[in-house]
Amino acid sequence: MLLTLGDTAPIATRIGAIHGAPADVTLLDPTVCHTTTIDVPDGLDPEAFCRQVAGAWAAHSATAPGWVRADGMTPELEAAVRDALRMPASLDVPVMLLTNAGHDFCAKQLSGSASATAVAKWIALTANTSDPAAGDTTLTGEITTASGGLVRAAGTYAHTGGTSTYTVSNTFTANGNDSLPVTVAKLGLFDASSSGNIVFETKLDTTATLSASGDTLAITWTITV
Repeated sequence: MLLTLGDTAPIATRIGAIHGAPADVTLLDPTVCHTTTIDVPDGLDPEAFCRQVAGAWAAHSATAPGWVRADGMTPELEAAVRDALRMPASLDVPVMLLTNAGHDFCAKQLSGSASATAVAKWIALTANTSDPAAGDTTLTGEITTASGGLVRAAGTYAHTGGTSTYTVSNTFTANGNDSLPVTVAKLGLFDASSSGNIVFETKLDTTATLSASGDTLAITWTITV
């Protein structure tokens, strides 16, 4: 069994068959994801398994991983791994997708291209529950209610010098112009206050319902470079 641990969400994408592989494949994009993969021998004692997992991750990071993927892991073994890694109660893998436009965005920004756009700091919300796709150019069903508190907004950038991550965050507050209740299920990170390129897209593990004016939703994107 292969166990993969990471400190950011994996990238889900669709690619054509490669060397007989199925057409639908989940890839881990090294531009946004640091991972550790452990080849677990069949029949390994659960306690020894957890020690191996914890030891391998400790060599990778001083903090608990953000997600774990393993096929065929029993609930009991999942609980043991969570305890060994100091993780919260779920090993479900969130999906954070760097779109095709996002790849282009990164190349242009890093190279100083004349066609580089503004920074990707604009956070958008939607109740749409479809899975993100690499070819997406818009956030399906984006909330755009005029004067509402849940429309696309500029996030606040933060970064600690010398580290490999940065964050973009914003707290949305519903107001009387919003069509409530609304259940937010997916987010997009854009390079413009309207239209523009959707650079990152993610479907929430747990949806957030805002029912009344004054309800708030705090969003923080953590991106690993």
